[in-house]
Amino acid sequence: MPVNSTPTNLFHPLLFEPSYWQERLAKLSGRARRMMIVPRPDLGHGGLEVVELLLRSHDDVRLRGIVAFWPIAGPPRRVRLHWPLQTDASELDLDSVTVEAADLYLYRDPDRRLEDRVLDFLCLICGAKGMPGVRGTVPTICLAAGQETPDEYRIGKALLERGWCSSIEVEEGP
Repeated sequence: MPVNSTPTNLFHPLLFEPSYWQERLAKLSGRARRMMIVPRPDLGHGGLEVVELLLRSHDDVRLRGIVAFWPIAGPPRRVRLHWPLQTDASELDLDSVTVEAADLYLYRDPDRRLEDRVLDFLCLICGAKGMPGVRGTVPTICLAAGQETPDEYRIGKALLERGWCSSIEVEEGP
């Protein structure tokens, strides 16, 4: 039974059809559980913890994200997304990380197909949700101030909000 959705006129209606995404989302199952979390003490300061997320996409392309958060404040209530243009640390604005939010820097390949970028986004979000200290929480995902709104964010967020990504939810670990 199709889910009643109201796609924007910016995207083809099939991008919001559950049947279009079902097989694609199934390929992500388990990817976040095979993620490597690498501490980045060279980037953290004064209690701010910074880690690098390394995992593989549905088509085995390497994905990378940087997460900055204040562990002393408990699980973040919000995740602010950033899409830096460069892959080096110079693009990270770690001084703006607030106590109630975690900042997630997603590195993307703009030459990948939109469908792949949406799945990459979802894979990294699920990876971040699977980090120790975040598991079991449902933080709000929002764009950092001044960020463009990429298409993969619009589509991926719609899929998350409609509950179509249950097949890629991160399971509680031992």
